Amino acid sequence: MGVLVAGAATFYDPAEKSDPLQFLLADMLVEKRWPIDAKLHADLAEFKKGKWMVLVVRRDCEHCRELLAKHFEDPQAHRPNERTVAFIAGESKWPFMLDEIAIESSSGTSITWPGEEPFVASPAIFLI
Repeated sequence: MGVLVAGAATFYDPAEKSDPLQFLLADMLVEKRWPIDAKLHADLAEFKKGKWMVLVVRRDCEHCRELLAKHFEDPQAHRPNERTVAFIAGESKWPFMLDEIAIESSSGTSITWPGEEPFVASPAIFLI
């Protein structure tokens, strides 16, 4: 019976069935695949290697600006043995930076959602 359950689980992908407006909420991602990957931008293939802290912020959010000022004063700082990526949400394109955390992207790279972009109302941090 256990083999049957394990086999069935490999064919079920909950991320594909998630509501796109909700899948960046932490509780909607528990035990699901991280939805941002190389399909949205080739540079994001890096997610397959190592541990990552992902920060999603909005330019127009006071809480996001406060979080960055308080905890990420040095945009190059990150935790030992962990890489960082910051996404700037809330526009048709989401600029992002690898190993730098700032409200303005210096990299010039961005992702565009193929469908409706997920809503992010406040800063979100994910460890993957």
